[in-house]
Amino acid sequence: MSSIYKSKYSKWTTFITAAFVFAAFAPSGAEARRKRRKRPAATAPARQVNTKALQELMGAFKFGMSKDRVVKVLKTQLDERYKAKIRGMSDVYGQDALRREKVKKVKEVQASYTEFKGRKTGWDVSIIDDQFGHKSGESMLVYWEQNSSGANQRRFFFFHGGSLYKMFIVLDSKMLPVGKRNFATFKTLMSARYGDGKVVAPTKRSSALIDWATPDIHVQAIDKISFYGSFCLMISNPSVEAMVMTDRDGVRVAKKSNSITDSMIAGENDLPPSLDTNSNAVESALK
Repeated sequence: MSSIYKSKYSKWTTFITAAFVFAAFAPSGAEARRKRRKRPAATAPARQVNTKALQELMGAFKFGMSKDRVVKVLKTQLDERYKAKIRGMSDVYGQDALRREKVKKVKEVQASYTEFKGRKTGWDVSIIDDQFGHKSGESMLVYWEQNSSGANQRRFFFFHGGSLYKMFIVLDSKMLPVGKRNFATFKTLMSARYGDGKVVAPTKRSSALIDWATPDIHVQAIDKISFYGSFCLMISNPSVEAMVMTDRDGVRVAKKSNSITDSMIAGENDLPPSLDTNSNAVESALK
């Protein structure tokens, strides 16, 4: 990796040196204007989107799977992983402990199932708070996994109408050196693997990201390093994702309409509740 960066640095140094040499010997004044010609700016050839690599992000999962089917696939993966661990352990008590650990992990996945029906959850202010909506037929499972490189990461499975349509993976940024945990390095790694996607600059409401879109799969590499210390990948079924967005818009319109109706029913003579009535409870909570 260091040799690659050295190579890039040397090329950049050569480019700067050449620029100064050109400036020193370039013609000036009228001669320069006569000889000046417009030339297209040199750009690196765009790397095509690697559709196969994007599809591989799905792993053993498929869009349209039910919650139970996803849990079954995860259980199969855990069976294989723990089978190898148990086989390599001669201690009978240690083997039993591993079996209990495997069962516990499966139960944790099942217990993580959340339906977003309007009631606030612990996920409403979290790294995935922009990945779901309430009252639009959405639900979710969470799985802590360890990949083949030993990195710990979280995989969120999002369902719409009971069918898997999106996965959101929180990557282990510790796999990168501290000095390389930035969007520039992340972009370089992602583009080398998946091709040149559309880079979207950050806004007040969203993070910087790289977007790859094909008719069958939509992938985003999202920079959440500043707020949550992680980079993320979002993989979705584009057609269902569009339906989900439409459903969320419908919920927002209905909510706005209800707010207007409620204010009209309340009337002009209704006074807001006094802020002093609950002051003691607030003060006691802060003590």
